[in-house]
Amino acid sequence: MKHDLRHRFVSSTRWPVAVCCGLAGVLPLVAQESNAYHFAAGIAYRGDADIENRGGEFNETRFGVTGSRTFNLNERVRIEPMLAYRFSAYDFSRPAPWDDIHTLRATVLGHYVINDSWSVFCGPSIGFAGESDADAEDAITFGGVLGVTYRVNDRLAVGAGFTASTEIEDDARVRPIVIVNWQITELWSIESGYIDVAGTGGPGGELRYKINGTWSVAGGVQFSEKRFRLSDDARVREGVGEDSSYPIYGKVSWQVCANAALELVGGVSVGGELLTEDRHGHKIAETDYDAAPMVGIRAAVNF
Repeated sequence: MKHDLRHRFVSSTRWPVAVCCGLAGVLPLVAQESNAYHFAAGIAYRGDADIENRGGEFNETRFGVTGSRTFNLNERVRIEPMLAYRFSAYDFSRPAPWDDIHTLRATVLGHYVINDSWSVFCGPSIGFAGESDADAEDAITFGGVLGVTYRVNDRLAVGAGFTASTEIEDDARVRPIVIVNWQITELWSIESGYIDVAGTGGPGGELRYKINGTWSVAGGVQFSEKRFRLSDDARVREGVGEDSSYPIYGKVSWQVCANAALELVGGVSVGGELLTEDRHGHKIAETDYDAAPMVGIRAAVNF
């Protein structure tokens, strides 16, 4: 599932350039086509979760779509512009701290092959995250990524590096990157880095079992986090909202044809937390929420 290995890492969350990290982790193991297009789309529903302290409950419907194109400039240099959009529709049973959230991010990933074992990757990123009526200039973040990957053999590649990014009404942050892509046997594999799971994305790890050339199953865990600008009409006017959780999931993947795959995902979102801050980054409210079931579907295609 070569195209699936690529596209499971393309998405957008508060980790603005982690998409680069996930791609860099699989590039040493996957042959890249020159001037190839890659697209993925997913939709998911997270069921009602009880909110602690303030009471009430909420659910979320997510939709995400990504696209990229690979340019092999020569045998050593590859450039890949990427664009990702995500829509999150929240439904709160009590007065809502926010409504629909839009996230748009553009990234340009550069990859340089030093030799048969070593390669480096880097790239800038710019994005928008906010409610529908949020001021665009107050919802923009900038980031960058730098790292290195080492190809141990044809079955194992590891990588390390860091990302740096601005945050909405918060200090810039530097985060470490750890990447492992290990084809343990012909049937079993482990992948870590940035994982896209039907409408949500984030750093995590996944264990996969290949049933045959058409079907496979997998299970994993990721960290999903969104930080976004609130609109003038929000309860905290022009403030900041944040939603973080740990989705634990299982999925079934169907290789429809050589260039397309479909994934059905189910699981539970745990360790959830909601946060609101004022326009200057001062905390207004912070509360946990209970575990919630989730289900989704995702399709990926390249040509």
